[in-house]
Amino acid sequence: MQCEPAIQINGRILTEAQAMTVRVAIENFSVDVAGDRLGSDERGLQIAAAYRERVAEIRHVMYNVAAPAMGTTRTGKTRPWIAQRDKPDAGKGR
Repeated sequence: MQCEPAIQINGRILTEAQAMTVRVAIENFSVDVAGDRLGSDERGLQIAAAYRERVAEIRHVMYNVAAPAMGTTRTGKTRPWIAQRDKPDAGKGR
């Protein structure tokens, strides 16, 4: 049973380990573009905001489309990081 989102690049479906690597890279990238890490000038803030919007779109596809039923995969396997994401205090204290 696959727990990670199904990711296809140039016609090739990634393995679960490869998909996990992509998911983790996207989440880490979202941290990198938080705030003014790309510069505090108008252009840097605009670029960072655009990257955050793209990350949000990718997250929507990975977590909501690939896992339609509240933190579960298409096969019904629970995905705890999705269920935790929607809780008000999730991620605090890390």
